[in-house]
Amino acid sequence: YAKYKCRKALNPITNELIPIVCDSHVKKEFGSGVVKITPCHDPNDFEISKRHGLRRICVFDSEAKVTQTSPKEFRGMDRFVARKAIWKRLQALNLTIQVV
Repeated sequence: YAKYKCRKALNPITNELIPIVCDSHVKKEFGSGVVKITPCHDPNDFEISKRHGLRRICVFDSEAKVTQTSPKEFRGMDRFVARKAIWKRLQALNLTIQVV
């Protein structure tokens, strides 16, 4: 995946471009070698975000509801309700493959 380093991917929910980084913390032998980084929700991801200068956006509040940093239609939703709503949005955009 090194050919994608320093490129960007489009987040279809927020329409934001997300930087693609390579980091030694990600171990290829434990999967594909590609992971999403959630700096505000995982300590290891937080460290990766610091090393690569990634933005740290908290999308859930202390009650596990979607914060104001997210698209308007999802704000205030419980995380489980939001997960289903986002899945439906991705399906509507024809961006899903299968449910596992």
